Amino acid sequence: MADSIHWIVEMVVEPGRLAEFKALMAEMVESARAEPGVTDYEWFVAEDGRSVSIHERYKDAPAAKAHSAKFRAVYAKRFFELAKPARFVFYGRPSDEMREAIKAPVLVLDQIGGFTRGV
Repeated sequence: MADSIHWIVEMVVEPGRLAEFKALMAEMVESARAEPGVTDYEWFVAEDGRSVSIHERYKDAPAAKAHSAKFRAVYAKRFFELAKPARFVFYGRPSDEMREAIKAPVLVLDQIGGFTRGV
């Protein structure tokens, strides 16, 4: 998966809005499931009910770009009303366009070793 693009988005859900956030998440997960270039799309919530981590992986840059465009057009307004970005961890090198679209502090990590095994 050398061409894959992946990141983790850390969010903080607004107090008392976790149920709304989960409902939006369900809608977004079903939408992403229909996108052929999405290979991983997993959401996690901490015991505090406010800290959320979203792991996303795409088969290549065009798939990540298509998903990001759909997110901005369909979900961004509601998403950012329910949760605020805490951090964005990008694995690999984001394009300038992608970096500018990210609305959180960005940590870029270059791979220095390891491998991905298909499961």
